Amino acid sequence: MEAKAIEKYRFMTRLGVFGIETGSARGSVAFLRVVEKVLANPAHILWINAPGRFSDPRERPVPIAPGMIRLPEIAPDAVFVPLALDYPFWGERKAEMLAAFGAPIPAATLLEAPREARGAMLSDALAGVMEKLGADAIARDPAAFQTLVQGQEGMGGIYQAWRRAKALLRGERFDPRHEQRAETAP
Repeated sequence: MEAKAIEKYRFMTRLGVFGIETGSARGSVAFLRVVEKVLANPAHILWINAPGRFSDPRERPVPIAPGMIRLPEIAPDAVFVPLALDYPFWGERKAEMLAAFGAPIPAATLLEAPREARGAMLSDALAGVMEKLGADAIARDPAAFQTLVQGQEGMGGIYQAWRRAKALLRGERFDPRHEQRAETAP
């Protein structure tokens, strides 16, 4: 995370997030040193925002921070796994959180390409998984996803109480979901 932002969100350091000074050679060197220490242990995982900044998910080509291109040199046994996240509003008052992983890319595969080409390889892989997730999000088919955490459904408050009372008066089973959908088998 950008060093200035981590100052504001110090609690994130307890999750393993560390600050990086962006836009400077000193920051890049510090980033690469931390990465080298983290990835020296094969049991460790490193989550990186590939653009190195907040960016629009529709931006193409997907920007790749220069430090990402150097990572295969530092950790030649690492595996890069593109991850796309989306937060669409399907039918409830709160957004769904959708995630999709792309095909793993061994660092050795990236090392076979010149540095200039690595960014394009990572960008294309990430764009592919982002496009697939976007299409799945638009399709709004919960069966395309595995639910890891189920949040509370329904609108809440007075409106929810009114809907519950209406169902009770009609002798119907109350379903708190805003959007009714067919039940799917787990």
